[in-house]
Amino acid sequence: MRGRLSDVTITSGHPVIAAVLYGFRRRISESEDQGFNLGADLGSGIRMTDLSVEAGTDLVLNARFG
Repeated sequence: MRGRLSDVTITSGHPVIAAVLYGFRRRISESEDQGFNLGADLGSGIRMTDLSVEAGTDLVLNARFG
């Protein structure tokens, strides 16, 4: 599966996870508008376990990985 990200917001209600995500925000924003191969870029052992899609003015994807 190939994709491209733009206008990315990543959040977590868990304070520890939110702190970890804070450290990755610059790296994530640098990756915006670059294509990626989801299967190859996730690495071994990491799988998407849930995906929801909301289509309106914006297309919103929520994914859970495990």
